[in-house]
Amino acid sequence: MRPKDERTLEDIKQYHDNANSYKELKEAMNESVKLMDVEYYAARLAVEGYGFDLQAYPEAVRNVVLSAEDDALSEEGKKIKRVS
Repeated sequence: MRPKDERTLEDIKQYHDNANSYKELKEAMNESVKLMDVEYYAARLAVEGYGFDLQAYPEAVRNVVLSAEDDALSEEGKKIKRVS
C-alpha cells in the first residue's frame, strides 16, 4: 500500500472505532492497488508493443519493470500479452 493510502486509513481508524470496517477498507485498498499495478504493467507492454515514446507516459508506467520473459517478447508478443 502506498504511504498516502496508509495515512488515510490511519486517519479513518483514529476517528471511527470500528475495527471490522477498517480491516475491510484496508483489504479493499490493497486489492485496488494490485489492480492498478496490473493496469500499469499492461500499459507498459502496450507502450513497448506499439513503439510509443515511453517519456510521454506517467511515471507509474515508466517505472514498471517487465519480467525478463515479457521483456524478451517481440512487439507483437507484447501487444498480445497486454490483453491476456
